[in-house]
Order: sequence, then C-alpha cells, then structure tokens
Amino acid sequence: MRNPKQTIAYLDELRTLGFTDEAFWIIHHFREKGEHHPINTHKSYCERTDSFQDGGNNDRVQIRLEIVLKYFKAYHTGNPAMFARLADAAYVLVPPVNITSS
Repeated sequence: MRNPKQTIAYLDELRTLGFTDEAFWIIHHFREKGEHHPINTHKSYCERTDSFQDGGNNDRVQIRLEIVLKYFKAYHTGNPAMFARLADAAYVLVPPVNITSS
C-alpha cells in the first residue's frame, strides 16, 4: 500500500526541477475525463488521505511520478521540457484503471 505522503514528496521534488501543472495533467487519470487536475489540488487530497487503494488510480499516479522522477534525473536533468514526454510515457506504461466509477 503506497503512502500519499510519498506522492507529496515526489511532487515537491519534481516541482523544484521544473515539473508543471501541465505535465501533471498528463500523468493524472482525470485527463481521461478532460479535467485538468493541478498539482496543488492533488497535494491537498494527499494531505487528507492516509493511504491509497492498492492498484487504484492514485496508487498509479504515484508510480508514474516515481518513473518520471527517476528517468528525468537519470537522463534529462536540466531539461524540464522533457517532463511532458516522460509523463506521457509513464501514463502508457502504467495506465489508469477504469475511471468511470471514480
């Protein structure tokens, strides 16, 4: 079970590297609904939440953030323009679960 506080830590670190709301929108499952979910809204949700459902969409958001952070630091440090591409790749690697019931 993933800890929402780790999502906050990933978001804070990514932001310092140049990660934006636009890149976060690409990573978040609400993109399927055409809804822009900004970083601060997700951080607020994580602050009020004790845990994520295993395999659920917020669990998957955290996995995607981890992927983006890892590969950005390994291969693209200093090039925040890569965040959108990495976010999209992470979304493909870890797709959302059916969000019609979310």
